[in-house]
Amino acid sequence: MNTIAMNIIGFLSLAELGIMNAISYALYKPISKNDRESISEIISVQGWIYRKVAYIIILCSIIIFFCLPVLFSKTILPIWYAYVAFTSFLISSLSTYFVSYVQVLLVADLQEYKVNYINQLMKFTKYVLQIFVIILVENIENKFLAWCFIEVILSILIALLIKYVVKRDYPWLVINLSNGKILRNKHTEIITKIKQIFFHQVGGIIITQVTPIIIYSYISLYTVTKYENYMIIVTAIYSLVGATFAGIQAGIGNLIAQGDKNKVITFFNQFLVFRYWMISIICFTFYLQSEYFITLWIGSDFIIEKQVLFVLTLYAFIRLARSFIDSFLVGYGLFGDVYAPIIESVMTITLSIILGKYFGLFGIILGSAISLFIMVIGWKAYFLFSRGFSVSIDLYIKKLVILSITLLISIMCSIFIIDKLQAFNLMMDNVSFIKWAINSAIVAVIYILVSVLMLLVFNKDMRAFSLRVKNMFISK
Repeated sequence: MNTIAMNIIGFLSLAELGIMNAISYALYKPISKNDRESISEIISVQGWIYRKVAYIIILCSIIIFFCLPVLFSKTILPIWYAYVAFTSFLISSLSTYFVSYVQVLLVADLQEYKVNYINQLMKFTKYVLQIFVIILVENIENKFLAWCFIEVILSILIALLIKYVVKRDYPWLVINLSNGKILRNKHTEIITKIKQIFFHQVGGIIITQVTPIIIYSYISLYTVTKYENYMIIVTAIYSLVGATFAGIQAGIGNLIAQGDKNKVITFFNQFLVFRYWMISIICFTFYLQSEYFITLWIGSDFIIEKQVLFVLTLYAFIRLARSFIDSFLVGYGLFGDVYAPIIESVMTITLSIILGKYFGLFGIILGSAISLFIMVIGWKAYFLFSRGFSVSIDLYIKKLVILSITLLISIMCSIFIIDKLQAFNLMMDNVSFIKWAINSAIVAVIYILVSVLMLLVFNKDMRAFSLRVKNMFISK
């Protein structure tokens, strides 16, 4: 019931699509120039827009309130459980729109770690308190009410703490929501960017949600389940990579705002190699070890075929590569290709249906991978180089080909070494989480050593990036 309530709130939050990214982009230049007046105006515009979004969510929630008995008609629990769960998550969500939206300033100013500290500390506190409630409170109804109460209180506390940190670090920040509409007309670019980003966000949601539907249409719910189990792991990988590079977006935005194109391109080339190398480590380990993890987790009946796993790994790699290109597009505010997500959605659905008809699950995922490759490695890169860097894309293609060949050779050499080390192979009938963890670490280390050696020898951008990191640590 809580999951469904959270999903409903998540759906209502679609009204926010694009606002945070648009505000972040608008803040990069005034932050680099320390233009406090513009920063205050932009945050005021955001607060005014968020207030409108919050009102829309409240209005939709009132309508949903009347529909809850129908949505939860099959549950054996009293309907008031649904009302309490939905209300608690609604209040938690609204705290962002009314209070903690100012965190965007910390994110854009390379201080997102402060937001993360507050979120993680408070979430840990929340989980501990909820566990104690579940253990200590005897009555099941009181357990549930206390659980929801903690959910609400800690969410509000997170919002208040973030607002306090922003007020402490930026005492000069003046937020005037009543002037938001007037200031919106002054910062018209924000509204334009929000509208453009909305198309990209909706397109992304369509693409990610359509695959399970096509799988069910062509194959079965059982196959959907197998696919979704692997996607849980892939989604965890996305989260891991996203958390690892969380502060990079603001750094790129600030670098671009300085106006030195050559410095931006140099960083792009160096970071491209490092990012792709990091992604290749994760995807290589995922391809070789996910089968064993699935066996440990839910059983060997849910393992997918090797060729399907290969194309799923390729799909995951391209999606992770996409976030790298997107970081620079966001930094330049390049959201104008609103037709791109429409074309990508149509292409994904069409290819998945056609290939799925002939090749089943392999074809469906392959169709998504092909569409993603064309849009990310093809169009998105071209759009960035032509509109952002204003240079030819030829050098990028050459660097990407050399990097791909180097990583491919590294993969082949690593697989050869791993196959020779039979002592490290897991047996399907004698598998354990400890063995899996050890084996995964060995697989990753072997690939890291081989790929690092290859990249340092054959890729000058990797050597330059390594030197950059070395100098950064020395200076620290």
